[in-house]
Amino acid sequence: MALVQHNPRITLNECRAKLSTPVAKSTLSEEMKRRGLQYHQAVRIPALSQLHITKRMEWCKRMRGQNWSKVFFTDECSIWMNSGKIHVWTKKGQPINLPTFKHPSKLHIWGGISVMGKTNLKVFTENFNQERYKTVLNECLIQEANALYGNQWVLQEDNSPIHTGNAAKAWKQEFVPH
Repeated sequence: MALVQHNPRITLNECRAKLSTPVAKSTLSEEMKRRGLQYHQAVRIPALSQLHITKRMEWCKRMRGQNWSKVFFTDECSIWMNSGKIHVWTKKGQPINLPTFKHPSKLHIWGGISVMGKTNLKVFTENFNQERYKTVLNECLIQEANALYGNQWVLQEDNSPIHTGNAAKAWKQEFVPH
């Protein structure tokens, strides 16, 4: 249907309102299915530029032979509150991805894993900045990583500005093994 191709987010009721001939919602739904379309929630993905994708691939290729046995991988994620689900019409197996945006109401979750074990998850609502990051590392990583590896482990992070800022770098220089 042209309406769905033009706007994959359109609902059945919106389609019905735009059609010149009255059509039952169930009839319209059956026709969408007959044409191989299904209404499902769009997957949210980070909006990466081609440069970001290229840099990530280069890093992966450089690190292919790395010994990861003493590396502690840490990361954080956010869960957005009341984000609302967005549904779209697509052919089966053809998801439509939506870029995500910063600063809605959310919970932050931080954790770490390694070959030898994991950290406890840390859940918090405060803004995640360098000061909060240092506190989380101090409360959740240092003692657990040292208990598993002694002073012989490596911290692996992404390049978030929270991880790479001067305050975080200086703190890690003092408290994280090299």
